Amino acid sequence: MIPDFSTRSRHYSTTLGDIRADREHHARDTDITTGRLPLFDEDTVLVISEWEWRG
Repeated sequence: MIPDFSTRSRHYSTTLGDIRADREHHARDTDITTGRLPLFDEDTVLVISEWEWRG
């Protein structure tokens, strides 16, 4: 029998959403500290390219 992680995680008060959020914050912090991502405010939008419809 394979244990069902998503339902048992609530029993241990850790949800998959919490794990994803922690992973996202860790990846962002790592990218900022290594210089791969510039440090901006939380509500700043970084536009890398702009597409325009011609036709």
